[in-house]
Amino acid sequence: MGGMGYELRDKRVVIAGGASFISFHLSQALLERGVRELVLVDNLESGKEENVKELLRDKRVRFEKVDLRDGGKAREVLRGEVVFHMAAVHGGRGFIGWHDAECVDNFLIDRNVVMASLSNGVEQFFFASSGCVYPLRLQRQGVYPLREEDLDSDFNPDGVYGMAKLAAEVLLALKTEKGKKMRVAIGRLFTVYGERALENHAVMGLIAKAFVGMDPYVIWGKGNQVRNWTYVKDIVAGILTVVERGSDWEVVNIGSEEQTPIREAVELIFELSGFRPKKVVFDEKKPVGPVARVADISLMKEKFGWQPKWSFREGLERTLRWYWQTKDRDYVRANLQKLLTER
Repeated sequence: MGGMGYELRDKRVVIAGGASFISFHLSQALLERGVRELVLVDNLESGKEENVKELLRDKRVRFEKVDLRDGGKAREVLRGEVVFHMAAVHGGRGFIGWHDAECVDNFLIDRNVVMASLSNGVEQFFFASSGCVYPLRLQRQGVYPLREEDLDSDFNPDGVYGMAKLAAEVLLALKTEKGKKMRVAIGRLFTVYGERALENHAVMGLIAKAFVGMDPYVIWGKGNQVRNWTYVKDIVAGILTVVERGSDWEVVNIGSEEQTPIREAVELIFELSGFRPKKVVFDEKKPVGPVARVADISLMKEKFGWQPKWSFREGLERTLRWYWQTKDRDYVRANLQKLLTER
C-alpha cells in the first residue's frame, strides 16, 4: 500500500462481469500488458458467450460461470492480486427505464464483490461506477459538465441503478477506509459505445434501426438529449490509466468531452451508413433520461495527463463497420424491440 502507481504485468487478474462488451476490450488490453492469468467471472445473463470464447484462445484466460449474487461463490472465484468489478444488472435507457426493480440486485452483487475482494487480500480494486450517480437536478438544467465534487452536497442519483452505484462507492470508502486496506480506483463511466455493445444502449439502438432500414425512423423523446458518448477503447484506456498511475484511493470521471444531441448522432449515423429514411418521428412516451449528462474530465487530464483519443465520428464509424459486418439483418429486424429494451 502507499505511493503512486501499480504494475499489472505478471499479476493474476479477475474481471467480475468478464463477458461484457467493455470487459472484452479491457481483457485484450490486460493481455497485451502481460498479466500472468486472467479470470473472467460472469453468469452470462447479459454477457456474451462469444466474447469469452474468443478470449479463451489465449492460454492465460480462464472462465468461471458464477452468479455473484451468491456471496460464497464470489469468495471462491475473486482470488487474485487485482479485481476489476464490471458486473451489474444493467442496460441502456430502454432497460433501466422499464426494469428499475431488477437493478436492486446490484446492491447485493456489489456488496459480495467488495467483501470477497477484501477477505481474499486483493491488492488493487477497480469499480466501474457511472455518471448515473450524479444529482439529477444538475442534469435537468441544460448542459452542465458533472464534476467529481458535485456529489459532496447532494445525493439524488438516476434511479435504482444510479443509487446502487453510489451505494457501492460509499461501501468501498467505508470498508477500505478510503484505500488504507485495499487500493481502490473508481471510474465513473459516461455513455460507453463500441464494437460488441448491446442494442439496449442508445447509440447501438440507433445503429440497429438504421441497419434494418426502419422507416419511419423512431427517435425516443424530442432528440435534444445531450450525451458525451465515449468510444470503448477510450474508456479502457481511462480505466487502465487510473489503475496504473493512481494512488491508494481515486475517484474520477472517464468520458469524452464532445457533447452531442441525439438528433446530431442520428444524422451522423445516416451519413456514415448510407441509409436515410423518408420520415423521422419522435416518440415522447418512451424513456429518455436526463436532458444532459456530460462529464467534466479536468481531473483525469490534470492529474494523469489522460484524455480521449477517438472523436465521436471516428468511434461511430468503426462501430458501424463492425455492426454491418457481424449482424444478421433478418434476426435484428425480427427481434428489434426486444433488443432495444431487454438485457
